Amino acid sequence: MTTKEVSKQERVQELEAKAEEISQEVDELASQLRDADSQVAKAKARFAQLDEERKVLAPKVFGGDSKAQLELEALEDEYDETARSVRVAEAARPELARMLEEAKARLKASRRAIHEAKAWAITSEIKSLDGERDAAADRLVEVLEKQQKLRSAHIHEVNSFDQDQANALVTNPNIKPGYWIKQRFSRWL
Repeated sequence: MTTKEVSKQERVQELEAKAEEISQEVDELASQLRDADSQVAKAKARFAQLDEERKVLAPKVFGGDSKAQLELEALEDEYDETARSVRVAEAARPELARMLEEAKARLKASRRAIHEAKAWAITSEIKSLDGERDAAADRLVEVLEKQQKLRSAHIHEVNSFDQDQANALVTNPNIKPGYWIKQRFSRWL
């Protein structure tokens, strides 16, 4: 492997590592957004419970029940605390959603860059085989030319004692190099 190929492999590895970081960021942001949504949903359910408890305590407080008064105050404190946490979660949701979409876009771009880098690395590998392919083709041409000369000499010798057989050899497509090439290399032609 050449230095250039190693460099391209390293670039692919760097891009993959960056994509993994972004993927983890996407997962974390999605988790935070789910947490915020969950917190808001739980708070709404708790608000409904607190309202029910408030309805039960209100007549008792109005009647002068001091124990009910303390419970109602604790209930109001919890309501205020829950409302603050909901406001924070609701304020965070749009920013988390924006950040999540931005991270997803960066992840998509990063994955595209990985495929592009891999494609260029593969292109280099393909080109690196050109010399080997051309040398093999040159050698094949030499062998086919040698074989063709031998076939011509063979047909000439057969023609000396059996002209019909010599004619059959000349017209037989199976002995021509083109036939063999088509048979052997058909998937690349």
